[in-house]
Amino acid sequence: MNLIEKITEPTFTNSSKGLLTLFCIGLFQFAIGVDLTSTEVTIPWLPSINFPHIERITYLYWALVAFSLYRYSLHHFPVMRMHYFLAMGRFFRVDKRGEDFIGQEILSGELAYRVSVLDDEDSQPSIKIEHYQHGDQDWELMCEFEFVFNQDFTLDKIKFSENPNYQIDEIALRKTKNQQKWGLQRFVDDEGNKEMESASIKDSMLANYLRLGVMRNYFKTFLSSKDVFDLLIPIVLNVALFLVWLIIVLFAA
Repeated sequence: MNLIEKITEPTFTNSSKGLLTLFCIGLFQFAIGVDLTSTEVTIPWLPSINFPHIERITYLYWALVAFSLYRYSLHHFPVMRMHYFLAMGRFFRVDKRGEDFIGQEILSGELAYRVSVLDDEDSQPSIKIEHYQHGDQDWELMCEFEFVFNQDFTLDKIKFSENPNYQIDEIALRKTKNQQKWGLQRFVDDEGNKEMESASIKDSMLANYLRLGVMRNYFKTFLSSKDVFDLLIPIVLNVALFLVWLIIVLFAA
């Protein structure tokens, strides 16, 4: 199989092996340096072959890398999003920043809560934050905040509901300004229950703070899980190599 056939093979541009091969080619060029000083190839008994724009081979290489990264990402996005979903669960369950986030933006630092990460085939993946207290019927659910995802682990909606028989003023999401930050809108479901729902976080600072906290946990998983490491390292290496090349080009200009 020649080089063109190898590169154009579908399994090359959507696989970690293909991306790592491209990374090694680029790293080899950076490590030993390849300088094409002549744009002319001379073969005995045949006319000379001239390449007036030989420098453009670098751009072709990076175009191939970009195409391969795109195809690789398309084929592996569901798995990447699944690990992002699990990282969000860890952020709320075990991260001190997640605890502070819940206390400031969802419930209250004075209220106990339980975080449940649900991922089974019979229902949509979700992350629930629930607050229970003793009530008239013993131990009762007072409020519930939930991130609901589609089966491909894209965020579907955000839900918030309270027990209509009780009122807990300490809950942060009882404040209108916090509801607006989350983009929550009140509605009544088919059974007459009142809930609040949002398709996405409206406040960019709130969304970025949550995203940063989740990415910290995602990075920890990247370093500690062989499956996530093998999944992401081809992307990380090629993007890092591109940034190094870009910095060199910009400083050389």
